[in-house]
Amino acid sequence: MKLQITLIVLDCVFKSNSRFSTELARWVIRSCILQTTRKIIGAILQRVTYREFLPEVVGPDAVYRYRLAIQDSGRFNGYSRTADASIL
Repeated sequence: MKLQITLIVLDCVFKSNSRFSTELARWVIRSCILQTTRKIIGAILQRVTYREFLPEVVGPDAVYRYRLAIQDSGRFNGYSRTADASIL
């Protein structure tokens, strides 16, 4: 009798664990898709802002002078630890 109760309890635990792991996997996949979508939308907004909007507002000369243009390829290597990022 004790063995049957133990087996029933273990069966219930493993079934709920299986359900939990299935739901967790679904949540991780959804979360990953949402994060990737967020990154893509952010990249699209940056591209539109820097390629189309900013040159119209400040002019192409200011975009060139302050190096605001988006690079065609590669990554930005101009990071400076000494630059002041505060807003006046």
